Amino acid sequence: MLILCYFESDYHIKNIFGIIIVSEKRGADLKWREILIGALISMAITIAGGVTVWQLTREPPKPPAKADIIFQADTPAKFKSKSKDLAFYTVRVGNVGEKAAKEVYVSIIFNKKSVITDSAVTISSGAAAHKNQTEIASDSNEKLVRITSLMPGEIITTSLLVKDSSAVQPVVSARHADGIGRENRLVGGKSTIDVDPESRAEKAALAALLLGILIPVMIFRLRKKMGGLRSVNNSAFMILNQGMVEEAKRMLETEIASRGGTAFELANLGLCLALSDNREGGEKLFRAAELYSSANSIKLLVEFSRAIAAHKNGENDSATSHFSNAWNESKRGVRRYLKFSELAQRMVQECEEISTLVEKNQS
Repeated sequence: MLILCYFESDYHIKNIFGIIIVSEKRGADLKWREILIGALISMAITIAGGVTVWQLTREPPKPPAKADIIFQADTPAKFKSKSKDLAFYTVRVGNVGEKAAKEVYVSIIFNKKSVITDSAVTISSGAAAHKNQTEIASDSNEKLVRITSLMPGEIITTSLLVKDSSAVQPVVSARHADGIGRENRLVGGKSTIDVDPESRAEKAALAALLLGILIPVMIFRLRKKMGGLRSVNNSAFMILNQGMVEEAKRMLETEIASRGGTAFELANLGLCLALSDNREGGEKLFRAAELYSSANSIKLLVEFSRAIAAHKNGENDSATSHFSNAWNESKRGVRRYLKFSELAQRMVQECEEISTLVEKNQS
């Protein structure tokens, strides 16, 4: 299907990876590089997230099918009277694997004083497997059974009537052509152990949690490596603190007039006005910034800007007071400003009280 659209010459149309992007044409302010990088970052994060979720939620590869023989000796029922001393034992052997077990041998041995007076061997698949089992002659206190083939899910039950109710649990062992049997509880032809406690839902939740932590970190590091986000305010702030007051003032006024501004733009424009001999207008914007946001970062920026404005007008006592307020708000923030702000560095050099405060806290 073909869709025809008409755009005025003030718009650009570009095709990036099959995505049609329409944006305003603003001369040097085109953001194709940022759009392209953002698209690549989003694609990379989506792929990384998909691979992570797949790795955490996929079913592990199934091992080759094999027989797995489990045996269980049930609690005996005992009967003792003046004339009889008997115990009834049940031993069950099952194949919980995915492959038929060949040549299965089951040995049940009681202590020497015990005598097996009667026994019966049944298999869960019924009469169809009747000729599949053979009882091997052995001592009176031992029962030995051979099963030609035990299919997955099949259970063979050996019932034993033993003379001597004091007999302890018998020693049971099992082996087959591919390995040795092991003792464990049997429930409907299945073992009750070796169950993975983590469900797929738990793994998916873990994957979502990890992605929720990792994706913001990845975005932050990528943007930092690429020079940060595009921001008129940040650019104006940097050149303002290098002493380019008029250039920063024009940028901020244009930005606020076209798109509005946050407390940061208002505070930075306030410093531009204060340094351009419009101290009253600058103070109004400082108060507007404080009214706009009560965040600590705004308090720091406004007090720091007031200190610079006061120093420029030769009011060192006022500059020291505002600088102290900023210092108390965030020593780390003030130190960061001092590293790149030529206006602040000049203020520290020329104001003895501020210089003393900074030198006293150089840690």
